[in-house]
Amino acid sequence: MKLLKKRTILFFLILGMTSCSAVKYSLLGTWYGKLPCADCPGINYELILKKDHSYQEKLKYLDRDVNVFKDSGNFEVTGNRILVLKAKAPGTGMQQFNIEKNILTLLDLEGNPIPSKTGGHALTKNKPEDFSMEDSTSAQRKDIQLKNKWELVHINGNPLTKEQKVPWLELDRGEKRFFGSGGCNQFGGNLEIDGDTISFGPAISTKIACKNMETERAMLRALSRQKLVYEIRGNRLILSSQKDTLEFRKKDD
Repeated sequence: MKLLKKRTILFFLILGMTSCSAVKYSLLGTWYGKLPCADCPGINYELILKKDHSYQEKLKYLDRDVNVFKDSGNFEVTGNRILVLKAKAPGTGMQQFNIEKNILTLLDLEGNPIPSKTGGHALTKNKPEDFSMEDSTSAQRKDIQLKNKWELVHINGNPLTKEQKVPWLELDRGEKRFFGSGGCNQFGGNLEIDGDTISFGPAISTKIACKNMETERAMLRALSRQKLVYEIRGNRLILSSQKDTLEFRKKDD
């Protein structure tokens, strides 16, 4: 009987430790929220909680020409249900969150619930649509730079031959579309731009048969249904994935 009691106690101790560990580690990671704002459409808020009890946060006021606010520090959990971001100046910033299942709810500066009529104080690990932490001025500058006609220079270091018609590509972030030519066929499709990443949808192409279509096939294969990181260097656009690197030159130059 004593042995059975000891085993029972040990079982519940292990169960409790496992449960505590699960709660702790479920907090770690990146949390997203669109918070209300008194004089703007809203605030994009991103909070990263790390294993060493440090945090990083970013805050972006929507429709304001201001840079993203960034802060970092340490956090603690009090009473197993309140997340506290430490070392913040009194009366400033996001300081306390109520911990619920898969949700962090922002509390006021005194640690009380914020009236629900203002709404939208919850953070989750699901990134909202159209959520961006890019500086407004930086995003506008990149939009202007991207919206050009780009002529292909090479794919994976392989230059074009003189006999080939030059393939080209246009990107329209506002319309979420891309257009281009592989040197023979015209193509187009949908795209999504998130930060420095472009997700291309399937490329719909005409079906004309031409000579020397290797470059066109390689270009469509590298773009269609692929996610690529872009970088603008002067008059050059670089698109890269794990498999391919495409370099373009702005046509006007």
